[in-house]
Amino acid sequence: MATVWSGCSTSCGSFGQELPLRGNRRGDATRFRPRNGGRCRGDECLQVKAPNSTMVTAGVCVCKAAPCVLDSEVAGKEDARVGVWGADAEVYGADGFDGGKMRRPRRRPVRQPAVVEKREVASSPRASQRGSKSEYGRSRLHFLEERDEETLSKRMIKLSQSNKIRSATELFDSMRASGLQPSAHACNSLLACFVRQSSLRDAMKMFEYMKGKGMATGHTYTLILKTVASTDGYLSALQMFHEIQEEEDSKKMVDVIVYNTMISACGRAKDWRQVDKLWRSLEENSLNGTLMTYDLLVSTFVQCGQSELAIAAYQEMLLKRLKPSEDIMKAIIATCTKEGNWEFALTTFSRMLSAGMKPNIILLNSMINALGKAGQDELAFRMYHMLTSSGLKPDQYTWSALLSALYRSGRYWDTLNLFQGIKANHPSVSNDHLYNIALMSCERLGQWEYGLQLLWMMEKSGLKISAVSYNHVIRACEVACKPKVALKVYHRMTHQGCSPDTFTLLSIIRTCIWGSLWNEVEDILQGSTNIVSLMFSAKPWEQLVPNKFQEVAPDSSIYNAVIHGLCLRGKVELANKVYTEMRSLGLTPDGKTSCGVENTKLVDNEQHRNRTVVGIKCKDGIVLGVEKLVTSKMMLEGSNRRIHSVHRHSGLAVAGLAADGRQIVSRAKSEAASYEKVYGEPISVKELADRVSSYVHLCTLYWWLRPFGCGVILGGYDRDGPQLYMIEPSGLSHKYFGAALGKGRQAAKTEIEKLKLSELTCREGIVEVAKIIYGVHDEAKDKAFELELSWICDESNRQHQKVPNDLLEQAKVAAQAALEEMDAD
Repeated sequence: MATVWSGCSTSCGSFGQELPLRGNRRGDATRFRPRNGGRCRGDECLQVKAPNSTMVTAGVCVCKAAPCVLDSEVAGKEDARVGVWGADAEVYGADGFDGGKMRRPRRRPVRQPAVVEKREVASSPRASQRGSKSEYGRSRLHFLEERDEETLSKRMIKLSQSNKIRSATELFDSMRASGLQPSAHACNSLLACFVRQSSLRDAMKMFEYMKGKGMATGHTYTLILKTVASTDGYLSALQMFHEIQEEEDSKKMVDVIVYNTMISACGRAKDWRQVDKLWRSLEENSLNGTLMTYDLLVSTFVQCGQSELAIAAYQEMLLKRLKPSEDIMKAIIATCTKEGNWEFALTTFSRMLSAGMKPNIILLNSMINALGKAGQDELAFRMYHMLTSSGLKPDQYTWSALLSALYRSGRYWDTLNLFQGIKANHPSVSNDHLYNIALMSCERLGQWEYGLQLLWMMEKSGLKISAVSYNHVIRACEVACKPKVALKVYHRMTHQGCSPDTFTLLSIIRTCIWGSLWNEVEDILQGSTNIVSLMFSAKPWEQLVPNKFQEVAPDSSIYNAVIHGLCLRGKVELANKVYTEMRSLGLTPDGKTSCGVENTKLVDNEQHRNRTVVGIKCKDGIVLGVEKLVTSKMMLEGSNRRIHSVHRHSGLAVAGLAADGRQIVSRAKSEAASYEKVYGEPISVKELADRVSSYVHLCTLYWWLRPFGCGVILGGYDRDGPQLYMIEPSGLSHKYFGAALGKGRQAAKTEIEKLKLSELTCREGIVEVAKIIYGVHDEAKDKAFELELSWICDESNRQHQKVPNDLLEQAKVAAQAALEEMDAD
């Protein structure tokens, strides 16, 4: 161990040097010779024994001028005082000061060196893990002439602030060895110096010292937590923070700045749950957050995607009358834009303008986008005018947000007009996203021609055309009922190497079904499942080229779409075949498909069981007839009627489930009464048919609803004359001259086609309807039936009424005579 002499003032002058070690031959002690040139005898020098593993010896050396303290094991042992023995056998103070006694050479008796037992200093587990040695080596002890603690503390603060860490450490150790205690400010300054130098070991020593002396402040905890978080991670710092809170003395020193440090550490690690807990703990301890606290909270929650927590922190910040910074407002507006909370975003934007802050183009684009998503197109264009008036130049994100605002507001033509203006005046900002928004508008409007032009312009501009762009054009063809054009677009898509997705195939299938292109539907399914033969005709379509449909994996959604379309088109047998093939491939149909197929079978069986319903339009009215089977001899004649009056001027004939038919009749009556109450006039037959068919179709859209198991024929008389509609179980509605439902519908349609309906009167029509129903009834196989007839004509005062009994009997007699005459032939 080297002996350090520094700062000694004598009559011979000041000196300070490091003397070399000199040991005796035995090596059990170290002798030191004073600088006065004299010799040191055995009893004139103090022998210092090296400390063993359990004892520490305070080594000293006394010079002629003044006693100076040897460098000893002081670091980390602040309770071990250093004693200096004088010539009069009195012990000098720990600072080596003799109280102004005579300093002549005198013989000092040899005395055994003071032995101080080594006491274990309690330290935290982290301190013990990091070792007891300083990272900057052992500091030298200096003789301090200055005895004022405040002055030395200020000197220590200046050294620490200048990052002179070794000098500050030596001064700190010298003050401790001299029995002087640095101030809390000086210790915090030295601790901050250790933190800046990333010296966690020395920082922990300093923290334990201050904590043991009761000098730790909130700034102390802030510094040590920051050091632990940067070195060992935020979880270690969080554990240390909880330990501090569990101690009563330390908990009082924890202030909002300490919380800010922990919030910042957890925020950098993106652990928003711990940040939320710290925020709640801050409120539970009755501490008021500062502006920095809420800045950290908002920024952390925004970065972690927790918009609700970010808005809550921002609102609490405003309640406490704290002025948020510009960055915080921008972050709140951005998160509100992402979540679609445009009202709060607009309020924050207004507060930002009131505070004199100037928004940038990114913020304005976010506001335009948020307002556009909410359908607030007028406010979005106000933001655009604010952007241009501020001298900012709109970019492609600005135009995209404006186009989206118009599209979401349902202004599809304005979207196309704005796109034309952008393409003409700002061609450099045109990209595939802007084109897709324009194509979406074409899809809504059914403007397939303009959609094809946009596709051509995209190819000419060298833009990459994705499957989404082709899907919009195909969908536009579907809306415009142009199935062949949609197929050509699909061929172009595959020719360009663009792979179709499920939405492409679904749109093509729907288009082909409504265009009755059954062969093309078969080709799509064959491309999907590699099935050689299905239920459709094998004749290929002449305009299709080989391998026109790219093979894709079998998809249940495609089969579901095919089955739905076939059911809507009334192709029950084909729908059943596709359904069977779908199940054989192991594909699972959705609830709507299963319910639709089963319900179609049920309706068909019920219609077969309840026989035939016929309706014809004559030149002066409508005639409805029903073949109602008598299921029991005990049934009262005239009960369980199949023909119902909906309004004074309209009636319904039901084929299928009678209970479902009554539900449709009830809905039709409600619609007719509601219309007359609102508009003050009877409902037209077309309007009534549309409303009833929409109601029937609604039950086919949702899996939790069962489609109706019946079909109806609606007849009526309005200002446009007599009208006849047939509404199928799928909700499909068409206007007819003559219609038939039930088991004998095919034979009945054949007989209706032979009639000259434009020349028939309702009286004559009654007889013809009776003949048709008697003709399709098979007496050998079928049970007895009851004939129901009703009419709406001039003779009934244009009101729906049951045919009078005399006319009904005449019609029965004529029908039976015609049937007997037919049998005779």
